[in-house]
Amino acid sequence: MKAGKLRHVIRLERATVAPDAYGTPVETWATLATLRAEKVSEGRAERIEGAAGAIEMVALVFRVRAFGGVLLSDRVIFLGEAYNLTQIGSGDFMEGRGLELHCEAKA
Repeated sequence: MKAGKLRHVIRLERATVAPDAYGTPVETWATLATLRAEKVSEGRAERIEGAAGAIEMVALVFRVRAFGGVLLSDRVIFLGEAYNLTQIGSGDFMEGRGLELHCEAKA
């Protein structure tokens, strides 16, 4: 993977539980890594969610250098917006030296 294609900076975050000021456990997000990424594609789609009706979703695909331990429960922060991971792939495009992160968020 050529470094010139890694134009964007993304942040991977993982949900953690930490006590608040009163000692009550609260779910927060901790930074797992800050990575350079190539934005492969961006698209929009509608999804039907029960009584809420159709919801517009934004889908992004990023390619990053190999980074171990990424889970579907993690999220990606890109340009200040949080995107949930829907798929993690390690394709032939980098001969096992990278990951493809598929993400989506409500528009």
